[in-house]
Amino acid sequence: MSSVQKNGFSLIDFVPSWPSSVMVTGIIPIALWLGQQTVPVFKPLAIVIFLFSVVLLVLVSALWLVRLIRHPAQYYQELHHPVAGSFLPTMPIAFMVISIGFLQIGPSVFPEALAHTIAIVGFFIGTAGIYVFSWLIMPALFQSTKVDGQHGTFGWFIPPVSHLIVPVLGLDLLHTPFGHAHAAPLFFLSLASLGIGFMLFLLIGPNVLHRYIYHSSPVGKMAPTLLIALAPTSILIIVLIKINLVLGQLSFLEIDSIRGVIQLVGPVLW
Repeated sequence: MSSVQKNGFSLIDFVPSWPSSVMVTGIIPIALWLGQQTVPVFKPLAIVIFLFSVVLLVLVSALWLVRLIRHPAQYYQELHHPVAGSFLPTMPIAFMVISIGFLQIGPSVFPEALAHTIAIVGFFIGTAGIYVFSWLIMPALFQSTKVDGQHGTFGWFIPPVSHLIVPVLGLDLLHTPFGHAHAAPLFFLSLASLGIGFMLFLLIGPNVLHRYIYHSSPVGKMAPTLLIALAPTSILIIVLIKINLVLGQLSFLEIDSIRGVIQLVGPVLW
């Protein structure tokens, strides 16, 4: 298959892991924003990096979509590849991360209603993408006869465990007018995604660790995937904190005993 090149750039070479650049860039301003009261200079810095991450998302998603239209067969091959396929969900995850930024930082840059609307749209795009890619990739991975132990990296966490990012944003949306009007379905979707992500985290983890114990460790460009192992438990802590913050406004829940459970489980996961 010939590559489509412009100024030396090839769409074929725009591999599925590229949206992770948006994920990393989008997380930085959120972290800075949370620390602005301690370090005031973090606020303008967070806004600048947030706006840059928004532009980066537009650029990356446009290239991702053009590549999908022009080279659908390439995506099909990657979908069934035991390594590359795991990175396809980085695109919807990027939408979720930037949407979190719009919810937290966006109202300081754009009208609040617009920032919330973009966050809501990003939430549904990202959630749909995460579920679709998980349903496509996991059967392809487990049913393939070409997968062997050396294909396993913590990149395998991305399709199933990406469900954990859904409650991070979904529970935050409960603090918006849209969330107040749709509290029950949003909370249910967030908890269902939490359950899927957590159970698949427990399922995939041993398979990856089997590779690290009984085969050679990943080297070269795959070596950094080791750091992905930190993500699931870190996100679970954030989700528990956010559940604790919304319990008081959910009248359909009996919350007297839930807070204590969260206070016990949170430190254990940490």
